[in-house]
Amino acid sequence: MKYVLGVLAVIFVAVLAIVLIVSGGNGGSSQTKSNISTKLVDLATPDSRVTFTTQGRLVGDHERRGIRITVDEGKRTIQVLAGYDQDVIKSKSYSNNDTAYQYFLAALDQAGFKLKRTSTVSDSRGACPAGSTYLYQLNDGKSNVIDSWATECSSRQGNLGTNSGVINQLFQTQIPDYDTIANPVEL
Repeated sequence: MKYVLGVLAVIFVAVLAIVLIVSGGNGGSSQTKSNISTKLVDLATPDSRVTFTTQGRLVGDHERRGIRITVDEGKRTIQVLAGYDQDVIKSKSYSNNDTAYQYFLAALDQAGFKLKRTSTVSDSRGACPAGSTYLYQLNDGKSNVIDSWATECSSRQGNLGTNSGVINQLFQTQIPDYDTIANPVEL
């Protein structure tokens, strides 16, 4: 009887190991995936750009503010946005070069910029009414190759398949005086 139980235990452990290996070690519960197999640096063209937009809480149109950072191979730009139509009320640009842009894209790639997941909330509008919503885009010069979002209200909201904090920080550090420009903006 001891031998039968021992054999059954070995079989159980072997089956469990096979299931974990086949499912990637997480029981098959991961919803994060990359729809783009190409590295971000390989998508870079003279016309490509990456954009990070922070939209503030839901208030009246005259009070609504946002901040957009756009980086391409020639410049890095921060814009303060007003209203739901996102009219630019302040803008400042800094030079950039191809090498710096390549490094930035590689860092975004490592941070999971292109990872997407399924979300129960499909529309970013109104998803986080008391906080900020973050929009992420990679445009190849013709269309958005990557278009994802997250919120500060819940890590479950949005289709960005990674932690937004690292990506947000990467964009913010592209602007030397980000704090001076962004801190007065009431999001």
